[in-house]
Amino acid sequence: MATKKIAGAKQLHYFTGQLLAEDDFTAQQQYHLDASRRHATTLHSWGVVGGLDVVQQGDREIGVTPGTAIDAMGRQISIDAPQRITIEPSASLTAYVVACYAEGTEESDRASEGEGYTRNTEYAVLQASGAAPAQDGSVVYLAKLTLDAGGRVTGIDTSVRRSAGSLIAPASVATPHLSDGSVTLPKLHPTLRSGWVRMPFKPSFFDESGAGARSFLIGVTKARCDAQGAKGTMAIPVPPGVNKLKTFVLAGMRNAKQLNIELWRCGWNKQNRADAEQLLPPDKKTIMGAPFNASFPVNKPLDAETNAVAVYVEAVGESEINLVAAEFEWSI
Repeated sequence: MATKKIAGAKQLHYFTGQLLAEDDFTAQQQYHLDASRRHATTLHSWGVVGGLDVVQQGDREIGVTPGTAIDAMGRQISIDAPQRITIEPSASLTAYVVACYAEGTEESDRASEGEGYTRNTEYAVLQASGAAPAQDGSVVYLAKLTLDAGGRVTGIDTSVRRSAGSLIAPASVATPHLSDGSVTLPKLHPTLRSGWVRMPFKPSFFDESGAGARSFLIGVTKARCDAQGAKGTMAIPVPPGVNKLKTFVLAGMRNAKQLNIELWRCGWNKQNRADAEQLLPPDKKTIMGAPFNASFPVNKPLDAETNAVAVYVEAVGESEINLVAAEFEWSI
């Protein structure tokens, strides 16, 4: 077995009777400071942690709320009380509001005997400048201001802000790491609460009022009909737990005359103990021309237990339909 011992950071080791000097206390402080900043830079991304909102206080003045940020070197930038900044006119009619870290000493901390100071002070520095700041994380963007020719603030754009977060390695969070109930629907990003069901169009034969209707010819990837047209109906699977139908799409290559579409919310009505049937949207939709990729907004609720979805398609003339798709959502 090969072993290699690599020296790392050192911290003080105390013992009775030890004589401690200035360098010893400085080294102990530096040990904890380095550990904190190493944690901030390796396990977190830099940016605004919370607060530090930029709000307008007057024509030429803005306010910054209390909050904390971390720069790219892992240094904390903290403001404990609301602040105000007067904005100077800028030739570019734009000003960038940033926060950065600084250290220094204050006269109130000067030692009474000899030279030197008893304290170092950490500063949060707020700046509003017409020049675009560096993007290297030495400063943290808070807002971009729009100014008029007189230097008055006419707009505050917070989209330039960067939020601090956690750096998660691939596959580092698995099911055993999550407590029961720790991931809830309101905490999921909206893009994770919706999705599409996509299928080739393969309708069932449709017999309307006892009169035989022409049927679509069903292939592996599509359905089609000749110049006489056809009718068909198809169920659209509803994913478990969803309670909203957002959008419906029908797409295909050929449509000699027109397609008439009905989308139905169906299934069972538990309260009335009867079948549930309702057109979604509440009228037939018509598709003209080809190729076509018709999208219909629906935005209607579904009972997660009893509602189903079906589509009825009538082709007036030669048609070829390739795709049926529905966008569902787990809405809050």
